[in-house]
Amino acid sequence: MDVNSLDGVVSQFSPNPVEEFARVLRPGGTMLIGSPGADHLFSMKAAVYDSPRRHDEENHRVVDARFVQTNRRVVRYPLVINDVAALKALFSMTPYSYGANDAARLLNSEASTFTTEVHMLLDTYRYDP
Repeated sequence: MDVNSLDGVVSQFSPNPVEEFARVLRPGGTMLIGSPGADHLFSMKAAVYDSPRRHDEENHRVVDARFVQTNRRVVRYPLVINDVAALKALFSMTPYSYGANDAARLLNSEASTFTTEVHMLLDTYRYDP
């Protein structure tokens, strides 16, 4: 990407390469950061960890004077999964599948429905070098 070539960048549930974003964004450009809220998939965590912890919401906030936060939108709803294959697919996409003590209990459950939480933070920043 060329320097100052983009009007916007998006980072969803991933590390935020702020230096690279600053390099490619035009002044006044938009950066959208999607990160987990405190309760994101907490019921899933509770099903597989002995001592589940909530996400630290401040962990993904960008602290850089060149980026001015202009908005935070909270997206929150229950996620009902009625299919074992879908539950396995979701679980495999999370970091919980590594080191979980009782993943078999969740994935081999006889229950026909599993409900967990979607809780996402969508932070918008303006690049103001």
